[in-house]
Amino acid sequence: MLKYLLLILLAISCGQQKDQNASQSDSIDVDSSQVEAAQLYANNCAGCHGSNLNGNSATALVKDDWMYGKTKSLMFRNIKFGINQTEMAGFANLLSDDQIGSLVAFLWGKQDEPLDGKPEIPEFIQTEYYRIGIEQLAVETLKVPWSIEFVDHRTALISDRNGQLNWMVDGQLDTDPIVGTPPTHTGSSTGGYMDIALDPN
Repeated sequence: MLKYLLLILLAISCGQQKDQNASQSDSIDVDSSQVEAAQLYANNCAGCHGSNLNGNSATALVKDDWMYGKTKSLMFRNIKFGINQTEMAGFANLLSDDQIGSLVAFLWGKQDEPLDGKPEIPEFIQTEYYRIGIEQLAVETLKVPWSIEFVDHRTALISDRNGQLNWMVDGQLDTDPIVGTPPTHTGSSTGGYMDIALDPN
């Protein structure tokens, strides 16, 4: 009888130990998957949607008004295939379904967190060698201004990522884009007119 009692106690003890190990293993898997998802977001999404999901050149990803659907399946589809008529490119060729699924879980889990506002634009930025003053030039017409090239002290060209160029003369933006510019790829968030340089001649 004592022998059977010891065997039962040993079996119970082993079962408890197994459950504890399984629990620890599960928590490690969850933590590591969260870390992986955060890294995937940082590598593939943060450049456009902001490092804290609060928006950058593209919209914030912590919000109530999900124009293209706020369900996990729609998020998955939008990440994998992109969204037509927008700058949201698909990631089917870059990320596996498992990676996209972990990104969806990451985004879904962030929806109850408070959204940080966009940081205020500072008056100055101090670099290693210079103190750079920040001046607002134009707030309308341009969608995602990317580069400015001064032609002279009165005139500048401004590129917009959507593939257009605008003149700015004496601090006033010409709202009509320059016509006859070469076509450019604008079908993804990394397309469009980015940096520009003035011909030395």
